[in-house]
Amino acid sequence: MCLDYLDNTIELQREGNHYVGWKKFSNNYGHPCLRFFCGRRVPVGKWIHEKDYRELPLQKHILASSGESYPTGFHIYIKDPRIGCRKVYFRQTVAKGHQYSSPVVVAKEIFIPYFRDYK
Repeated sequence: MCLDYLDNTIELQREGNHYVGWKKFSNNYGHPCLRFFCGRRVPVGKWIHEKDYRELPLQKHILASSGESYPTGFHIYIKDPRIGCRKVYFRQTVAKGHQYSSPVVVAKEIFIPYFRDYK
């Protein structure tokens, strides 16, 4: 999964003290699993760093379809949640761009709230 192209004009959305977006997950017996990170389960209710879930531990950059390089991280949709997406909070933004015609941010850390904590 990679960005189609970079776009630093994308505005991030805040909810309280955190940036908020939507992350695509697969479902493993009720637990969110990262689709493009080996299908590993991820914890809910705590901050996690992408380096602990990277499929290729030494890979630190990825190429957008446009040929531009950007740092690895979690890809998070900013708007229009899609089927299979869950609300997440994120920090340490390293890139912004478009993926599948949607605005996306790439961040180093995400927090997946429990469903009961959704507003």
